[in-house]
Amino acid sequence: MVILVKARYIQLLNALVKNPTASFNQLAKVLGVSPSTVRNAFNTLVSEEYISLIYAIVNYPAIQREIVATFIEAPSKTWPVLERALDEFFYLRTRARCIGVISGVHAFFAIPTGTLPYLREFLDTLKDLNLLGSYNILTPATKWFYSEPNFTVFDKEDFTWNVNWIEWKNLISTVEPEVIEVPSRSLMDRLTLADFKILDRLTIRARISKTELARFAGLKSYELSRRLKFLHGNKVILKYRVALGAKFLERLTNLAINAKCSSKTTRRLAAAFKTLPYQSTFIPTKEGFLLYTLIPSKDFINLSAILHDYCDRIEVAWLDYRHSKVWNIAYEAYRDGKWDSSYEFMVEQPLRNIREKLMKSTPYPQ
Repeated sequence: MVILVKARYIQLLNALVKNPTASFNQLAKVLGVSPSTVRNAFNTLVSEEYISLIYAIVNYPAIQREIVATFIEAPSKTWPVLERALDEFFYLRTRARCIGVISGVHAFFAIPTGTLPYLREFLDTLKDLNLLGSYNILTPATKWFYSEPNFTVFDKEDFTWNVNWIEWKNLISTVEPEVIEVPSRSLMDRLTLADFKILDRLTIRARISKTELARFAGLKSYELSRRLKFLHGNKVILKYRVALGAKFLERLTNLAINAKCSSKTTRRLAAAFKTLPYQSTFIPTKEGFLLYTLIPSKDFINLSAILHDYCDRIEVAWLDYRHSKVWNIAYEAYRDGKWDSSYEFMVEQPLRNIREKLMKSTPYPQ
């Protein structure tokens, strides 16, 4: 059988997921090789698309933004147009095509706190323009739970992990439930444009050099060090993460699972998922949870069977990484000490741009 991932790359991947922003010197000490060897291996992981990006995860309530997850149903012929229309909304964070209970586009928005009605009006107008059929909005809880791929139990020959599903199912009923924390307090009065420029870069390129980051933020090196210490110490930056690339995405199933269950079950599952070796994001919601996971297709059969036993309802969508996009935190919308939450900026301006482009392009839905 062909070995799809070389052993030394697996070792580096394992070190990276544990410390995504570690320097090549630090990684070299962990792996017992030279920094140049690590650098070359890292460049190979990127160029051969084993990893796509390394990014910071931001605590949005701390910057007076709230995350809104949407599943947007639309005819397949409108998907390219719908994607371009969504891109006009300045607070769009990520989007990906989805196929499943809802087929269309799954999008995450990070909007200024309290502006959900404007997002709804924007989406309602896209519906009036026949760009979408319907949409479902989920408002996540503030604390999310992350698990990273454990490459020590990864089979590099067939891209699978070894999991005892009987043990995992039994764990759910005995594990200590996670605690859902209250929202973080806003730190907007202690943040500046330079801070948001730092966050902007780190959310799309966390391994950027300190020199380049300081230049972009308009800071001296010592000022950058102080601001990074503040952002980490006050948990504005929650953690850093390695996004697996096309080599993994081609062989794993990229899923979004929207589940309805009791609060106690949600908290138990949040704890249990942290023990699985897959890269996952577990997000408690008002009705249950929203789960994103990269999992071998054969393991999804076991996972879905267990979730059906514990949940009142599960809705599954397959996410198409080939038609996905990630945006920065939109620091350009920070003006006069706050985010632009005006009706003009959030509704009228993007809709005006969309209508102009619709008039210039054919064929489009009428």
